[in-house]
Amino acid sequence: DAVWGALSRAGWSGFGLVLAAGLVLTFCLASGLYALLRDTASLWQVFASRQVRDSAGDILPFTQIGGMALGMRVLVLGGITPSRAIAAGIVDVTTELVAQGIFILIGIALAAPAIADRVEGVLEQLG
Repeated sequence: DAVWGALSRAGWSGFGLVLAAGLVLTFCLASGLYALLRDTASLWQVFASRQVRDSAGDILPFTQIGGMALGMRVLVLGGITPSRAIAAGIVDVTTELVAQGIFILIGIALAAPAIADRVEGVLEQLG
């Protein structure tokens, strides 16, 4: 009921907008991985690999590792050697981890003044 309620509030256009935004994000992520594999894989093959990786990682019970393995498997099934697919997968995961770390640090830096003001206010109340 909650899913249908949210879908009815968003409408089909809102649902389509969320879907399109997700596909654009996946395309951007795949384009980064494609730079490593452009001599052996098509952009659409890399896009499919990235989509499988993200989708499986979201729904599988054993966290993101299963999604990463499935993404690499899609590359292998597309004709890329297993060692190259694994290497590309490791680079992809490492790049994503570094980018998320930078994103978190930027968020902390932007929130630091508000956090400091809040802590200062609490300390004034206590003491």
